[in-house]
Amino acid sequence: MDHLKRNTTLFGLKMSTPILIGYMFLGFAYGVLLQQQGLAFIWTFLTSTLVFAGALQYAVVPMMTAAFDPITVFILALSINIRHFFYGISIFDKYKEAGKIMPVLVYTMADEAFSINASTHLPKSLDPPRFYLTVSILGYSYWVMFTSLGHLFASTVTITVQGLDFVLPALFFALFLNMWKQTSKQKTMLFGVGATILSMLMIRNHLFVLASMIIIFVGLTIETTKEQRHE
Repeated sequence: MDHLKRNTTLFGLKMSTPILIGYMFLGFAYGVLLQQQGLAFIWTFLTSTLVFAGALQYAVVPMMTAAFDPITVFILALSINIRHFFYGISIFDKYKEAGKIMPVLVYTMADEAFSINASTHLPKSLDPPRFYLTVSILGYSYWVMFTSLGHLFASTVTITVQGLDFVLPALFFALFLNMWKQTSKQKTMLFGVGATILSMLMIRNHLFVLASMIIIFVGLTIETTKEQRHE
């Protein structure tokens, strides 16, 4: 491994530390939860490797032990993960030089990897595509590893997941603070927070995610159009 690749990989490893810590608890709890639902280890492994969508994986746990309802699952998955559509739009400029690794970056673009890749200002001495790939692959690996360990551990030791529901909000808050420090567009971030709170107050179910994404998209589109006109 040459000097550039080594330094980029090490920097990606360092920047992925918040994901490691968050998934250590969140992923572990998911594995425990599936084991407590009476599901075999293979289901924990397959959902983590193939679905790889933390919030959605938690949401569909009750459905995995109920009657098969593909329409409900589809609507739930679309409403929860629609945010990834907007992730793709906003980070496209950074990923467009990725070349052959683009499909891997798209598949492994979790919330946490997106936050780090979108907000990190890389030194010119590093390789951006390799950094994005390192963070994304590490995040994917952490999730699969800790969900699997959680299931295996719960198979041998009696354990409860109560009290671990704070992990996901805490992880997102830490990533939000990191992005806040590194960007000059705090007003845009505050607009996103406001849109999310408004949507939660108006829509009392998981569809508030879709509503908040639409509000943010429309708002940022209007703002970008105004900036382009001024230029």
